[in-house]
Amino acid sequence: MLNLDKIKKINWYRQETEGAPYFIYGPCRGCVGWFKNQGHVIWCCRQKDARCWLDKDLLRALSVKYLQKEKSQPFLAALFRQWDKKIKQKHEILFKKIDSLEIANITGGELLRLNKILASYSYAMWLEFYPDIFDVDAEGLVESELVEKRLTLNNEEKNILMSSPEIIAYSREGRALLKIAREI
Repeated sequence: MLNLDKIKKINWYRQETEGAPYFIYGPCRGCVGWFKNQGHVIWCCRQKDARCWLDKDLLRALSVKYLQKEKSQPFLAALFRQWDKKIKQKHEILFKKIDSLEIANITGGELLRLNKILASYSYAMWLEFYPDIFDVDAEGLVESELVEKRLTLNNEEKNILMSSPEIIAYSREGRALLKIAREI
C-alpha cells in the first residue's frame, strides 16, 4: 500500500490517453492490471481522458530487463504471434459478425453482449504485455546498444532511427487546427 511518504519518494512517469471512458476503460484496466503486479501505479480515469502514473525507475529497469531477455532469447515476436492469435483474430471474427448483422434489428441485450466481448478482448490485449515500458527511455536504450556495438550515428541518423516516418493522428489533428487558426 502506498502512503504519502512513499508517493513523494517515487520518480513518477505519467502515461496518458484521450478518449471516452467507455472505450478506453478496458485497455487502461489491462495496462494497470499488468503493471500493478510489477510495482507502483496510480490510475485516474475521468470523463475525457485517462492518466496513469507509474514508477519511472521501475519502468526503466523493466525495459532493460526485457531488452536483455530479447537479446538472449528472443520472445517479442512470439508474444506478437500469441497476441495475433488470442486477440487480433478474435477481434476480426467479432467485427465480421457485427458487420453481417442488420444494425436496426440488434436488440439492446445483443449489443451489450457484443460490447462485453469486445471489452474483454481489449482488456486482455494490454494484460499480456505492457509495451509502453520502452517509452520512458527508448533513446537511452538505443544509445546504450549503439555504444555496446561500437556504432556511431550522427544526430540525423538517430532521429531517423527513433522517429516514425508518418505523423501520428494527434499531431495531424493539431497541425490541422493550427492551419485553420492561421486561415481565420
